[in-house]
Amino acid sequence: MINRLFKHQEASINAIRKYPEIPFVFLIGGFGCGKSFTDVQLCLFLYHAYHDSEEPITIGILGVTIKLLKQTVIADLERAFDAAKIPYRDNSQAGTITVGQLTFVYLAMQNPDDIYAFNFHCAICDEIDEVPSDRVQKIVTAIQERCRVVMPAGHDMPSRDPFIFFSTTAQGLGGTYMLIKYLQKKGLPYIKIRGRTQDNTSLAKSQLKLLRGLYTEDEAKAYLDGEFINLSTGRVYPEFNPNKHKYMLFPVTEDDVIYVGQDFNAGYNAAICGIERNGVIYAVSEHHWDYVGDGARRLRELYPNNRIIMIPDANGKEIMSGFVEEFEQYNVEIWWNNINPSILERITGVNKGFRFNQLYIFESCEKLILGMETRDFDDNGKPRKGKGPNALDHHCDALEYMFWHVIHHIYGYEKILECIRAIHHNSYTYNSDN
Repeated sequence: MINRLFKHQEASINAIRKYPEIPFVFLIGGFGCGKSFTDVQLCLFLYHAYHDSEEPITIGILGVTIKLLKQTVIADLERAFDAAKIPYRDNSQAGTITVGQLTFVYLAMQNPDDIYAFNFHCAICDEIDEVPSDRVQKIVTAIQERCRVVMPAGHDMPSRDPFIFFSTTAQGLGGTYMLIKYLQKKGLPYIKIRGRTQDNTSLAKSQLKLLRGLYTEDEAKAYLDGEFINLSTGRVYPEFNPNKHKYMLFPVTEDDVIYVGQDFNAGYNAAICGIERNGVIYAVSEHHWDYVGDGARRLRELYPNNRIIMIPDANGKEIMSGFVEEFEQYNVEIWWNNINPSILERITGVNKGFRFNQLYIFESCEKLILGMETRDFDDNGKPRKGKGPNALDHHCDALEYMFWHVIHHIYGYEKILECIRAIHHNSYTYNSDN
């Protein structure tokens, strides 16, 4: 039932089986190496070991969101059961899959306070580096508190202590890196396995060459070779070259759709307007509204006959919900997102937009240009956040929201999306042989 495994996948399962006293096992892998499919293979191994156990076995499967889990790990696990004609019961409302004596409980791990009231024998965490790094330790502590039941002996499986298995792409020196450093400091045992993209022998060599060409040397080490690399030094937008990407103004026509990225801050709400033409995005104007509800009127005055789509910061959803009537009055559409894409995904996309000459900024957007030139990382390795109306990061964030929306809704940005997929849980590549 377990398919042929790549060496890092086999090493992951063997680590669980051969080292029963070690509570943490990490698979740090490159894009397309088969990390999420390793989660599925581990589930199949545990099914083989315990499906006829004398006692029930409960296993947690945790991901960034329930939606992503259902689209990836859970969907592939159910396909594997279907292919092997193994009966199972999926209770979507309870978030459980029951098969034999095993119950798999799938949970979102964004908020550690939501991880409670379970007694797990073990837990499988998919792409923990996708969550904010400052939450990782609390999340793992919450999961560890629920992994409290000793695993009995099973088929080809000795009795062992509860464990947590992590499979993730290393997003720089992020949450996973800091977690491992914490375990080292505390003297807690763990196993770290590295999975390289090239170890997925199902991938075409041309695809590997293409991926190498899309990344800088350090990005390739992180996203393809599964290494911990500091991606948070220097400028946040190193690909921006003002001599190349600062653009002379040209007329915006009534045929252009106006995409508005909207950031929110107390008393200062920065906005960036952009248009898209033939596979190129142009940031055409920068604004701020002291009063968010006035934004619709001012946008309609600037662009009286254009279709206008606002893409607000998801963290300001409550703010925006109070002004829906004003935006409807001026026929400004609002595209809601439940959560913002990760900061790393957004800055990766913007940088690749500059690298592939698919993003330009009108020279009149002076604050945005200065932000692109000067924004750096703080002491915690995060894009620096300023305070007050003169902070340049507000317009940078607004550009990221606008840019993210366009590249995901208009055809022509596949190279940029390919780069983002290296750090996005929902886009991994494998076939039925891995």
